[in-house]
Amino acid sequence: MEKPSSLLNTSEVALWLGISNRTVRLWAECSELPAIKVGRQWRFQREAIQQWLADDHPVIVQKRLCAAAAIAAHTLFDPPV
Repeated sequence: MEKPSSLLNTSEVALWLGISNRTVRLWAECSELPAIKVGRQWRFQREAIQQWLADDHPVIVQKRLCAAAAIAAHTLFDPPV
């Protein structure tokens, strides 16, 4: 059985967290998410992300609530075209 790589790329972390690649990169740049810069690309240690998720991180909840509010506001005030 093949052992999964301990380093993840931006797309893998985005899929895991249910957020966009851009958000993963922004959080990495702002040190909201534990990351390693390799050249021009971000890499994420699987164990560090697991620990980060185990810790209480209101940033994910806040971001999702803000996104949900923006979507709700958009659909409530803008009629569909």
